[in-house]
Amino acid sequence: MPVAARVPPPELPQPIPASKLIPEEAKKLRVRILNYIRSCGLAGATCEEAEINLGLSHQTVSARLTELHREKLIRKATSPGKRMDEGPQPVRRKTRSGRTAQVWIAIE
Repeated sequence: MPVAARVPPPELPQPIPASKLIPEEAKKLRVRILNYIRSCGLAGATCEEAEINLGLSHQTVSARLTELHREKLIRKATSPGKRMDEGPQPVRRKTRSGRTAQVWIAIE
């Protein structure tokens, strides 16, 4: 009985490494979150508000907000102090759990 010649498997496309996909996806998410923060104007938004309105997880939004802050594209919202000797005070809003969260605004 003759031995059949082995046919090599077809050439499969090489997958894109996750290390290349993750930065691209993170960049898209940063732009999406930044645009949301910008759309909120001076009212700004908390991490939780961005999560709810964009349908993203807390970990995703929190990490991207940190990156945007480091890149000086957003800042913590502040209001004047209640007394003359106080400096600007951070603006915080209540979350669903009743705790307060930092409000972020875009730097124009």
